[in-house]
Amino acid sequence: MRILRLQRPDPTRLIEEKISVARELYALWGKDLKEDEELKPLLARYLQAVERSNQAMEEAGTFDECYRCSVIDQKGCCKIGL
Repeated sequence: MRILRLQRPDPTRLIEEKISVARELYALWGKDLKEDEELKPLLARYLQAVERSNQAMEEAGTFDECYRCSVIDQKGCCKIGL
């Protein structure tokens, strides 16, 4: 499996690479993950946490800052491992 290790990557390329890695992981483990009864409620909680985080970031203007820093200033994404 590939690991993201780019320094100052193009933001679009970074997202495309993350999607590619996610698809690879899903192809390898998707069936097992979907059938794991212990994991189902944890995934639901995780989704809720992501939604709350996105809402908080939107309210704080973080997405605008991320865009400005990574695209306009071309400094790359500081959350490369996420």
